[in-house]
Amino acid sequence: MWRSACAAPTGPKSSGTCASSSPTASSRTPERPRDLKTGELHRIDAADPAAFTAFPRLSADNRHLAFASADPGDTNRTTRAYVRDLRTGRTALASPDAQGGPNDQSVSAPVIDRHGRTVAFGSASPDLVPGDTYDTSHVYIRHLK
Repeated sequence: MWRSACAAPTGPKSSGTCASSSPTASSRTPERPRDLKTGELHRIDAADPAAFTAFPRLSADNRHLAFASADPGDTNRTTRAYVRDLRTGRTALASPDAQGGPNDQSVSAPVIDRHGRTVAFGSASPDLVPGDTYDTSHVYIRHLK
């Protein structure tokens, strides 16, 4: 079982530790699930540890973690939704564009179903579905393989 926790101090009077018993707690720091059996803390990032990573959400079975992350080389800081299988370590892009590449505009607050097979997120990126001509944010649902 995992617990969301952060270890970075948040100010001069902060002890630098925090924890939440909720498996869907969100933070502005990289997700660091804690194994409740061993107490070990794990840092979860996308492809690059220097990347901005936020909005973590665990599936109810605690196996899959959905989160948003931005490539540090992207000057626009475009966030993309990812899902990490915590058992295998495999990370999949959950917000590919209609051609299978990275989305053009940021996603927000991805959430995941209880079994880690379906992800929902918001985005104004016009390239996620063919023919999108609206200049506004939408909610998208992606069923993972």
